[in-house]
Amino acid sequence: MNLTDLRDELNSRAADADDNTGNVLDGVHRKIRRTKQRRVATALASTAALVAVALGIVVPSLTSSTPEPSDPPPADYTKDGITIPGVVNGDRLDKAWIGKPGEDRLEFTWVPSSKQIALRSFCRSTASTPKNIQAAINGVVVLEMGCEDALPDQPTTLSPDDSLWLDVPLRRPAKVTITIVDPTTRAVGDSNSQLALGIYTSSGQTDPTTAPSREAPQSPDDYVKNGVRYRAKVGGDTLATAAVGDPGESTLRLRFTATGAPVSLRDFCTANKGDVHDPKYGLRVQFNGIERANGHCYGGSTDAGGESSYTLNDPPPAGQTVEVVATLIDNESGRPVTVPGVRLGLGVYFQGPQRAVTNPSDGKSVRLPELTEVDGYTYKLDQVKSAAATSGEVSVKTPDNRPYLILAGSTPLGGGDTLIQATVRTNSEEGSMSADSASSDGSFGVGTYPQPAGPSATATTRITSGKPTKGILVIAVYVPVE
Repeated sequence: MNLTDLRDELNSRAADADDNTGNVLDGVHRKIRRTKQRRVATALASTAALVAVALGIVVPSLTSSTPEPSDPPPADYTKDGITIPGVVNGDRLDKAWIGKPGEDRLEFTWVPSSKQIALRSFCRSTASTPKNIQAAINGVVVLEMGCEDALPDQPTTLSPDDSLWLDVPLRRPAKVTITIVDPTTRAVGDSNSQLALGIYTSSGQTDPTTAPSREAPQSPDDYVKNGVRYRAKVGGDTLATAAVGDPGESTLRLRFTATGAPVSLRDFCTANKGDVHDPKYGLRVQFNGIERANGHCYGGSTDAGGESSYTLNDPPPAGQTVEVVATLIDNESGRPVTVPGVRLGLGVYFQGPQRAVTNPSDGKSVRLPELTEVDGYTYKLDQVKSAAATSGEVSVKTPDNRPYLILAGSTPLGGGDTLIQATVRTNSEEGSMSADSASSDGSFGVGTYPQPAGPSATATTRITSGKPTKGILVIAVYVPVE
């Protein structure tokens, strides 16, 4: 260790000091040691020994061949009737904060040391209406869930590609706020609540009961700017053009030449600061002066090409040069706005081959990509089943002992002014879909359900409420590309 190590530690402790925190890094010695492991400091070994003696810290001999013992596990943190575990599934507690009963807003400082973290929240409310717990880091919402769902075994994880890290540097103090929110009115506060949050350094261990995930492979042909990446290939889709603005830039301009293939738009937008429940800002996208998309403004991952997309099924004709303008707007007024520090990006992708499953009665189709990407893995279409929606269900056999995807959906279902609902049951979960038959489309669209490896079984889409009068149900199996 050296004097710089000691200064860093004391600064960190000063920024982080508060008697309400569960400080689980036991003492100066281990924190300095962790900092030292990232540096080459052998030239100052004698100075480090003198500082250690002054602090009363026992330092292993620098010439000893005995390995340094591993860090002890963090202790549980208990306060006001709540306990936040020190270790959960290999995740180690880094910071804990527990509020008093009736305290509906908590605020504390945390110094992040890793970009792989897990958030475990606790929320107790005796209110007669549902309440959500919401957590934000430097003003960016990173967690919101119902109080009844805030359990230690249901963490919210943040990975190194989370857009939060663009503006929250490691080893610098960050402000964490926890509040309680009415999910319907968005009113903040509830004197009948108690809140707590544990921030963990995640082990990154994969759960064998869930579908596999990884960081998607990168390519020299990717477009990268200001930490945001648009990959050249995502599943079967190919990047046509992309642009990423500088912080604070509220308009993007880009150009591509159409091929006649359908195109999808994938935006990156931090104006809403992670708030997907009450977004105040949107992104208006124009092709040659004609509005083609409006409203979407999210930026969960800096791997922006792998995020959700909006598909234009009536693409520009082949050979046409398309001038694209993306403008940040206020969702209520529709007017262009500027937001200090906002980060914008837009990628335009040519869609890969699609397989149409058509209802012979009205010619409406469900379009399924031949290749699709989920959680960093590319999957190919393996089998498709369809049935008349009036029959109420459709099933398909699943693969044996290999991960797979289920894609399920429908064409327009009719049924008058009713809400039609269905479940999608696989060997590991049950999902749900709904369609407002009074809407212009009136279909389930297409939902994606990633599945872990397991014994072969049957996946089924089944109508649970409402009565379709037309349309088809479609269910498909995708298997990994080897």
